[in-house]
Amino acid sequence: MPQELILDKPSYRVPELRLVVDGNKEKGEGRYGFADLFIPATTTISGTRTFAELLELKYITLEGLLKGEVNNWRHLPTYSDMEYLEKRLSGDNEDKILGRNYMYWSKDLGRPITKTVGSILEDGVEQLTMYMETVAKGQTNNWNNSGILDKRIKVGDGSDFLQGHVVMGIGRSRFLVRSTQPTPTSKEYNKILQF
Repeated sequence: MPQELILDKPSYRVPELRLVVDGNKEKGEGRYGFADLFIPATTTISGTRTFAELLELKYITLEGLLKGEVNNWRHLPTYSDMEYLEKRLSGDNEDKILGRNYMYWSKDLGRPITKTVGSILEDGVEQLTMYMETVAKGQTNNWNNSGILDKRIKVGDGSDFLQGHVVMGIGRSRFLVRSTQPTPTSKEYNKILQF
């Protein structure tokens, strides 16, 4: 996996790519999904195609880490508490960071939830995998189909490769990335440019 991800021109990116994840479900029951960022493949000067890239973005706040550390939603960390945690994070190895508790508010449950950073990252990978499978199907063509439901993307027959990345920001200075292997598709993805 490359250690850096180079993004293309902003006009080629598609934020919040709208997907029909499960065409057999109703709205509000898991029918739709929104991929954080989709970068369609482009044709290079030499005539080859770049990979189509799908990104799932996660952000772990210092406040949520501190609340998870003390297991108290009402805890109000001070600025110095967060600065101290930021310094500790810079020295932590990945396993220690993944094992940290993180507390956040669940809108669905109406209460705070505590999970490990590692489990949130794993959930992101599962979500990315589901979105990649949906994108690989191409555009939806009827109510019961799953696929891309976004007028900013044109999908045709082709042989683009699709690759996904979960990028998790932790505090101000740490990032964890999980990438999939490039997957061949029978589709070609192009951004419909708007001027």
